[in-house]
Amino acid sequence: MSQLKIVTNHLYLYEIARRHPYFYAPELLFFAERYKAAFTECCQAADKAACLLPKLDGLRDEGKASSAKQRLKCASLQKFGERAFKAWAVARLSQRFPKAEFAEVSKLVTDLTKVHTECCHGDLLECADDRADLAKYICENQDSISSKLKECCEKPLLEKSHCLAEVENDEMPADLPSLAADFVESKDVCKNYAEAKDVFLGMFLYEYARRHPDYSVVLLLRLAKAYETTLEKCCAAADPHECYAKVVGLLLEKNCNLDLFLGWLLVRYTKKVPQVSTPTLVEVSRNLGKVGSKCCKHPEAQRMPCTEDYLSVVLNRLCVLHEKTPVSDRVTKCCTESLVNRRPCFSALEVDETYVPKEFNAETFTFHADICTLSEKDRQVKKQTALVELVKHKPKATKEQLKTVMEDFAAFVEKCCKADDKETCFAEEGKKLVAASQAALGL
Repeated sequence: MSQLKIVTNHLYLYEIARRHPYFYAPELLFFAERYKAAFTECCQAADKAACLLPKLDGLRDEGKASSAKQRLKCASLQKFGERAFKAWAVARLSQRFPKAEFAEVSKLVTDLTKVHTECCHGDLLECADDRADLAKYICENQDSISSKLKECCEKPLLEKSHCLAEVENDEMPADLPSLAADFVESKDVCKNYAEAKDVFLGMFLYEYARRHPDYSVVLLLRLAKAYETTLEKCCAAADPHECYAKVVGLLLEKNCNLDLFLGWLLVRYTKKVPQVSTPTLVEVSRNLGKVGSKCCKHPEAQRMPCTEDYLSVVLNRLCVLHEKTPVSDRVTKCCTESLVNRRPCFSALEVDETYVPKEFNAETFTFHADICTLSEKDRQVKKQTALVELVKHKPKATKEQLKTVMEDFAAFVEKCCKADDKETCFAEEGKKLVAASQAALGL
């Protein structure tokens, strides 16, 4: 019987391996052990099929996902080289181990790159051996890497390596300084970049990624590439510091897929339910905008349920707030008619043609010098609040009209926050902004 088990297990390895030549070899051994465990358990069950089939279905789906991930890593190494893979690894490990020092993350990245290079080249014994060494190193140094590793490190080798590869992100340090000091404001940026380009860019990616576990790795890599492009241009300019000091704005522009998506949500939901209070619309839209970072990191099979579940939570928040102070029959209808159809109900809402626009109130768009001291998040909320109010004043405003007004608003805040007499600037330039906004929107 034991001989039959060995043959069955080897047959599983053989059939999976020849169908998936890029399957990560150590992971394939892990799945083979789980396959063996499933048979060991279910062959003792009264209804063997009922026990075994769901387990095999689950293993198949997990195995396919694992194979696809490894195929992507091998393609990255083969088509774009070691540098591209290391950049991916820096971003991902910095998100996962935000308390680890850059030198520690760099060592892990180097070792992980070696492991994957060996596996992708077919050097399976070296790959498995080096992966075991990497797991051993991580567990021996877990105090300086992450607080989430203890449970993984107590498992047998194959389970340990798999667990470490899937371990949850550690908590972000509470006292991280602003990125701007070292990468924007410093006069030594070009000097540091010229001395060791990849190390400096790696540090930028590490610092950015550990602050943003909510960003996809691809987005982080886009931001790092934008920063590199900026330095290549600015470090050759007559005044490098003046040139690269604008880099934060450029990075935000590169990140406009998030900002534009959030702005689109704000406008869309304000037009659907303009009677809802502005703070509620801003809060709900900001939360809806996070669905990508919450769910896109999951395997494709999990994205739809993740999205539905997350949107259900966010829309329930809207319904709870609206129930306290009901202002829209359309919202009440979507919130109360059907729980399972709540999200489709909101998605199907069109622009509310019965809404009577608010009268324009200049006070709504009056700002003071205190906006300059706000955090980036709070400043964004101010900007988004102004956008919602604009839509409430002019529900049929075009994208171009709203874009013009919001660009003017951003320039106005930037100008006055740099002024010597900030309050006077906000008072004088604010009046001009209000007049220009009214003209642009035809109010």
